[in-house]
Amino acid sequence: MLLKDFKKKKSYKIAKKIISIAIILIIFYFLGKEIYDSWSLLPTFKWRFNFPFLFASILVLLISYFFSPYCWNLIMRNLKEKLSYKKSMKIWGLSQLGKYIPGKVWTFLGMIYLCKTEKISAKKGAAAAVLMTLFDIVSAVLLSIYILCYIAILYVKIPLVLIPLLMAFLLFLVFISIHPKVWNFFLNLVLKILKRKTIKFKIAYPIKILFVYIIKWVIIGSSFYLFLISVYTLPLNFKNWLTVLSIWVISWEIGFLSLLTPIGLGVREGMITLLLQILVNVPPPVGAIIAISSRLWSLFVELFFIGVVALVK
Repeated sequence: MLLKDFKKKKSYKIAKKIISIAIILIIFYFLGKEIYDSWSLLPTFKWRFNFPFLFASILVLLISYFFSPYCWNLIMRNLKEKLSYKKSMKIWGLSQLGKYIPGKVWTFLGMIYLCKTEKISAKKGAAAAVLMTLFDIVSAVLLSIYILCYIAILYVKIPLVLIPLLMAFLLFLVFISIHPKVWNFFLNLVLKILKRKTIKFKIAYPIKILFVYIIKWVIIGSSFYLFLISVYTLPLNFKNWLTVLSIWVISWEIGFLSLLTPIGLGVREGMITLLLQILVNVPPPVGAIIAISSRLWSLFVELFFIGVVALVK
């Protein structure tokens, strides 16, 4: 019986890996086909290579990586664990390597292990890892909804009667998202899915944590905006900045929620290409090149940051 269960689990893991690889290959095939089919047209587009903007995009993205351990540190403080920034940077930074392994649990497990090295219980390590993920998702969703609603109010004809209702809906979402009972519910729901013991923590109202996570997304989205205008001609204005910011956040959300691909590989690029076409009118082949380039750009900065963390004693 045990042998049968083991074989079933092994077959499931193999099938999952095959499906993951197939999805990534299919997405990159269509992105590549789009570029190949329009290759002769690419030189006619208004490309721009602005190295000061490119350097600024790298710098701003790097700032977001150094800001992220502070966000995570606030979660630990909420769980009554006081850690120095240096230790938070080590735990958060090194656990990010788990993102590059198929399956969504490796960052989670890495964080628990690294917390243990700092004499933090596995329970609190698990809670911090789950809460970090929840804050990332909730803050990204709230920010993208707010931006899209703001753009709709400014640039689309919306009846004046609907604007107060829209704002009331946004405030309702914020109220729900900061309620401690909601966080406890989702924390334990994720732990149940991961087959871990449920925990009952007294989590204070996390308005400050949610706010700093939103700031983190604004910094990351702004770095992508700088990257985009460093390689493609796009008017510098508030509307474009907000739109590109929402494109990055929405693409990350969908990429993260694609359970079968590590770090949303392929899915995020596909969404960036699609949204750049719909919201900023960037031609699909150009959008595909920008999306794939942005993966390499963010990977370079992330590995540089992890290298810095590894060197810190």
